[in-house]
Amino acid sequence: MNSKKVVTNISIFLLVFLLGLIGIEYAFRAMIFSDKEAFKKFRDPWAYADMDSEDLFWKLYTRWIGVYKPPECPHPLLGWIGDFSRHSLMHWRFDSFESKRPVLLYGDSFAICSGLSTCFQTILNDDSAFSQQNYLYNYGVGGYGVDQIYLLFDKTYKSFEKPFVIFSLLTFDLDRSILHFRTGQKPFFEVEDDSLVLKGVPINSNPEEYLDANPTRTISYLWRKFLYSKENFLPKKTVDKLKGTNRYTRKKIEVNEKILLKTLNELRENNIEFVFVIFHTLQYDRDNYTAEEENDWRNVFLKNFLEENKVPYIWTRDLILNDTTFDKFDISKYILGEDGHPTTYFNTLIAEEMKRVVLASPAKLEERRQNDDLRKEQIFSGERYGNVDVGPTDKNFFDYHLQYYKDYLYLHERLALIDAAVYKQLKVKSDTMGVSMDHTLRNNAMWRIYEKEKNCIQK
Repeated sequence: MNSKKVVTNISIFLLVFLLGLIGIEYAFRAMIFSDKEAFKKFRDPWAYADMDSEDLFWKLYTRWIGVYKPPECPHPLLGWIGDFSRHSLMHWRFDSFESKRPVLLYGDSFAICSGLSTCFQTILNDDSAFSQQNYLYNYGVGGYGVDQIYLLFDKTYKSFEKPFVIFSLLTFDLDRSILHFRTGQKPFFEVEDDSLVLKGVPINSNPEEYLDANPTRTISYLWRKFLYSKENFLPKKTVDKLKGTNRYTRKKIEVNEKILLKTLNELRENNIEFVFVIFHTLQYDRDNYTAEEENDWRNVFLKNFLEENKVPYIWTRDLILNDTTFDKFDISKYILGEDGHPTTYFNTLIAEEMKRVVLASPAKLEERRQNDDLRKEQIFSGERYGNVDVGPTDKNFFDYHLQYYKDYLYLHERLALIDAAVYKQLKVKSDTMGVSMDHTLRNNAMWRIYEKEKNCIQK
């Protein structure tokens, strides 16, 4: 057989083999993206992508599982939001004339905490030693990466009079900073010419439209299925290289270091008192439960960053290991088995450290009261609220709105003035329920704003 014929035969074989692989790939795609129950077991995003590094995972998750869906009303800068106004980003508990020092807690779901445990704002604001001079506003939002935590901090802390900032993050929030999509489209930073450049904004107001324009893309789902499977027989170093693990890690460190430096510089340049809180969870390791490995790249990076930049911080892993009642076999004491978030006990340990740091820096209440009185005079002189005719009855209602939400013109335009008849109805409701009028007014205001904002109504 001459060499030319050999080459021809090999070429035909390779072509047929390649076409066969393409055919199998398309058949497999038809299976996993069909709605047929028989193929449900193949619709597992963990089998095809890395949730800590790849948008592909979250797009598949949204399509196949979707327990946490994209927000119906995404914020143009942040994506999804938490306990604050979509329009002004002011916290629902905001009180612009409150004489207590505002303590602002930023972070992810470990900051806002699980609904199955007592949260930091409850623990600290019910603590008389803390609440005598301080009030904690929880700005935590589930699913946030360090990028979103920074952006929310940057857009809100200056609205408060001399706040104390608690900038928190879960170690895995570092991973989220490189994602463009998680439980919805999100903002992200890229490093260009050694500087941070914000991208991915404004967030598309229609999540489905965004997903249609940015569909899941990969060369082969079959290859990925093998790569992420337990049957993968390749050496770990080879697998990590194929997955791009080291490349992703380098990018995460580069981006997060610049975001954290930007945060730190902003705090120091504006003379804001602060502390960083690094949340750790517990993970199963061999035959017992231990805190996250200290030599994990996330812990190494964060510890080095905090020490090198002389950042005051709370390292929650140490709170677990130094707890005199710590039992490495009793994970349920610290972490909820239902969702992996801290228990009330663990939250209390962390809250005690937060309180210790905050109380070490006394609030200057007299100076704060004077500033609050000045701002109140400016508001009612029309400087901040416009030429609004607030009658004696309505003034009580709007005074409460002004205190809690601060974006006065927006409230006037969106809620309109409440007349005496409505005020009387609320008074009857207050008396019937046996609660204070303040309580009723506040709940009514929050309900009205929520009803407006959930429908994406903007100024």
